[in-house]
This record gives sequence, structure tokens and C-alpha cells, in this order.
Amino acid sequence: MSKGYSGKILRVDLSGQRIWTEMPEEEEKGFYRTYWGGSCLGTYYLLKEVPPGTDPLSPENLLVFAGSVASGVSAPGLAKYAVITKSPMTNGVGVAMGDGFWGPELKACGYDGIVISGKADKPLYLFIDDEKAELKDASHIWGSETGNTVDAIKAELRDTKVKVACIGPAGENLVRYASIISDKQFVNLRAGVGAVMGSKNLKAIAVRGTQEVKTAHPERVLALAKDFEEHFLDNPVNKAVHDGGTAAFLGPLNAGGLVTSCNGRTTHFEGATKVGEAIAEPDRLDRRVSCYSCPAACKRIWHVKDNLNLDSQYGAPELEPLMAFCNGCMVDDVDSLFVSLERCTRYGLDPISAAGTIAFAMECYENGILTKDQTSGLDLKFGNGELLPELIGLISYKKGIGALLAEGSKRAAGELVNEKAGQYAMEVKGLELPPHDGRTKAMLGLAYAVAPTGPDELSVEHDTDYDENAPELFMEKAATLGIRKRIKATGLTLEKVSIMCSLQQVFSFMDALCLCKFSCVPCRYYSFTQVVDLMSAISGWEVSLWELMRLGERCLVMQRIFNLRQGLGVDQDCLPDRMHIPVSSGPQKGATLLKDEFDKAKQAYYRLRSWDEKTGMPSDEKLAELDLEWLTDN
Repeated sequence: MSKGYSGKILRVDLSGQRIWTEMPEEEEKGFYRTYWGGSCLGTYYLLKEVPPGTDPLSPENLLVFAGSVASGVSAPGLAKYAVITKSPMTNGVGVAMGDGFWGPELKACGYDGIVISGKADKPLYLFIDDEKAELKDASHIWGSETGNTVDAIKAELRDTKVKVACIGPAGENLVRYASIISDKQFVNLRAGVGAVMGSKNLKAIAVRGTQEVKTAHPERVLALAKDFEEHFLDNPVNKAVHDGGTAAFLGPLNAGGLVTSCNGRTTHFEGATKVGEAIAEPDRLDRRVSCYSCPAACKRIWHVKDNLNLDSQYGAPELEPLMAFCNGCMVDDVDSLFVSLERCTRYGLDPISAAGTIAFAMECYENGILTKDQTSGLDLKFGNGELLPELIGLISYKKGIGALLAEGSKRAAGELVNEKAGQYAMEVKGLELPPHDGRTKAMLGLAYAVAPTGPDELSVEHDTDYDENAPELFMEKAATLGIRKRIKATGLTLEKVSIMCSLQQVFSFMDALCLCKFSCVPCRYYSFTQVVDLMSAISGWEVSLWELMRLGERCLVMQRIFNLRQGLGVDQDCLPDRMHIPVSSGPQKGATLLKDEFDKAKQAYYRLRSWDEKTGMPSDEKLAELDLEWLTDN
């Protein structure tokens, strides 16, 4: 067994309330070096145990929490863990990465992951105390908000150091885009993982570990950690995030016309300038918050105005959720935005899908498809920030119009008897688009369409990190991948599709290794050489970048095959029609992702991946190359 791993997976059958431990390396030699962890390890279990046609909210679905060889090691950028399931949003593979302290604490319990199946007959929570795991009654906290749940479990266990990942009312009520929240402010954001957890009557997982994660070469790990701590501020993005948090990027991105606004009709919102300026006020910051063993301190706690009913422990707004509500719904009321985003964390709701679905409803309301009789009396016009907190509550508890919007924009459009409703749903595979616009960042737009997990702004590096305005440092770091000249952010050439394939594999292997994308290449501090050295120093294996790139491709192929089994084919690899219409106004007026150009790029992507252009199925030769022969009979 290599260092970095415990070699143990905790299995939990909620239906039978059984708990046992598996040691996968004993059954499949080379298991850990093939799948490594995170998103790849979780997808392995989905492929093995989730049959085609499984209802994501049924007991037959799995919910997998997975770390990797790096999880819990004392070095920056290693605090991530993955939650993997069949998504109730896309009906395909769903991955939601989390950060903070929960993942490292699970590793300190002596487990590389947890695989949960079945459904409990009453609310329960799982408590893992080092290697001892038990199910406890959660009836008394069922219905609680996420913060109250964390406090109640810590009090019950009489341990303030226990780490708690839980769902709120949105997950309990099976809102399809419910999230999982750990320790009040760290979020497994997308794919509806909280709804799957709620469908299993599992309120929370509390972990408390005291075991040290052993590494093969601790002195090399320490040297890399020290180098990061001393020099990470040399990287312009790391410095900007450390100084202002991720939300500080709202102003520059909006000024560049790069943010999907007014439900996709444009990519710029004048009111976002006001919001960006308000967020940048120095007296707003209370303190910075770091993840486990990391000095970057990307997250924020803000001072809260006395007139706002907010709990600051839920954390300050992050960039994508803020843009989704501000630009997507055209809201410039800072207090309303702050309250709305706090409510999403309090209730356990994905703010990106929530904002996207609300923007969809606003456009339906604007066009008479929804009326006040259907909206619980709410005036669903763009810019009406005052209604957002109430609407988030209605969605989380499935009351009034919230019951419809809790299904997401695609399913809500299907419920509305109007053929125009579907054109206002800005989604791919049923999952709402992130607010980074795919017309002004065309490589990202293609990734939104073809990513097995649905549209995710972290499925590939953004076009603007390699355009004419990008720092030279980014070009130097990407040269290892063969990216040696700058690209235009708009448009899709064959060269750009090839670059996208390489960058997508990088982001894919980072999700398998549970690496923070704000710490690593292709644009952040750790270089490719350092990432490879870090994985070698932890595991004791002689790791290469070639091996990690193969890991990234392996994970993408496994996820693609899972989706094909579940009925998601190439016809699902598309964008909303609006993404092929020129931007109507702002700095990027006229920018578009031409449909013919997009279709040609998608076919080129399949060919570069060795996937069948008509079916999307990876070739048998590709499966053999990636050590996935066991999938050739599908």
C-alpha cells in the first residue's frame, strides 16, 4: 500500500443500517493508482453499482464522499474532497467539490472515502470517530437550518472540533439543486448532491479524526508547502483572491462584458459596477478564512449591518453565486444580494441554479407566461431584489411558486404550458449555466456542452487566461502543455479545441486528486513540476505528468460511459439557442458562438478524444489505453 492512503473505504447501507469496511486494493490490484480518488474513485463506484435508469432520488442511487492520496496532507491546496452521485438535475454523473476542513478530517479518521446506499426509515446522521462509525437518530434536528444543525451535533457529541457536513431544508424537501454545507460556510455546490442526501434521510455526516496521514517523503512535502507559503502572492490571481476574495473579480469581469446577464440576453450589467464597489469597501471585511493547512485565505467573513437578519458565520458571497444573482437577475441592491446568498447557505441551496431558475421565471413573467396568480403574488420583474430572499425561502420549502422553481429551469419550463418557456431556460443537461459567458469565452462554452457533469466554470481553464491581455506568467506555465501562443477568447478554431482537450484533462485530474484549482497550474501558483513532485513525495510512486494527464482522461471517459448508460447521448452536448445569438449590448456587443462553428468544434472534440461522432462512445482502443477494458462490453 502506498503512502497517503489508508486503503479503507467505509460502506454504509442506510436501508439495513449496516456499516462495514472494504479494502479495494485487495480485490483489484492497482486500484488506487488507477483511480486515485475524488471524482474518479466516485465514478468507479457509480459504474459498478448504479444500474441504468436508476432514479437519482431512489434508494438505489449511491452517494460517495471521496478524498484522494493528497487529502489531509499538511500542504496548501490539499483540502478538497468530492461528493459524487447520479445527479437529480442531469440524470448523469454529478460531482460537487468541497473544501474547508471536512475532507482532511475524514482522512484523519482512517478512511479514503464513504460509499452510501439505501434509505433510512427515519432521519439519521453518521458519526465517524477515528475508525469507529455509527448511525445516530437525527429526528430532533430534521428541519433545522444548516448552521443550527452543525451547532446541535457538536453540542450532542460534546466536541467543538468535530467537522459536520449537512443538508438544510432544501435537501430535506428534495429541491433538485440542494447543496451540502460543511461547518456553515464550505459548500459542495452543484449537481443536487444535497437532494440525494435528503432522499436517503441522511441529515449529516460528522467526522472526528486523530490519525496522521503518512507521506513517503515528508521533507519534500514540507519544502513544497514552505515554497508556496513564501511565494504564492507572486501569482497575480492568488494575490487578488487573498486581498479581496473571489467576489472582488465581479467588477473587472463585468466591465469586460464577460458575465451572463439578464438571463443571457447580454453580458454586462451597469448595476454590477455599484455592487463591485460596495464589496471592495475595506470596512466590510471582518476576517479572512483559510482552508486546512493553507495560507491563501480565499474566503471571507464580513461585518453585518445591524438592520440585516444575518449570521456572518455563513460567510461572505463568492464570485459565481454573486454574479448569478446580481447580473443574471439584474439586481444591484447589495443588502438584498447579501441576504439572498446567506439564505442559500442557511437553507442548503445551490445559488447558481437558484439564480438561473429565478432569472428564467423573471423572463417568463416578463413575457406573460407566468402571472401574479402563479407567482404567489410576487412581482417577478428583473431587478426586484427585495423579493429574492422570500423566493429562496419558498423554493427551499417548496411552497407556492417555489414548488415549481425547485425543479430547476428545464423541468419548470416543461410544466408551463407554453412552447416559448423552454427557450428561456439557460441550462445544459438540465443544469443551469454558470455566469461566465460561453459566447465571450468560447472554449469554456464548448466545455459547458461536452462536460459529463454538466456546465461547470471549473471544468476547463478560461479563454481569457490565454488571450492578448493575460499575464505572461500564465503563458509560461501553460507551455508545458504545448500552449505557446495567445488565443482569442471568442471563436473556436481546431487549434483551440485541441488546447481545450488538454486543459480539460488537467482540471479533470485535479478533481481526481482533490487539488484546489486556486493553488495549481495551469495559471495559479504550483507548477506542473511541483504538482508531480508533490504527488510523488506523498505517495512514494514515481509519478509523471503523462500519468496524471491519463488520469484526467480516464475520469472523463468513465463519466462519459456512465452518462451513456443513463441515456445521455451526443444530443445532450448542446447549448441553449441563446448562446448562438449575438450579445445584444455592452462591451462585447455582437459576440456570439456561431452554431455551425460550435457544431464543427464539437465533432473535432469527439475525434480528438477518440469518441464516436454519432454516439459519443469512446473506442475500445481508447478504453484499452486507459486501463478500462472492463467497460468495453457497454
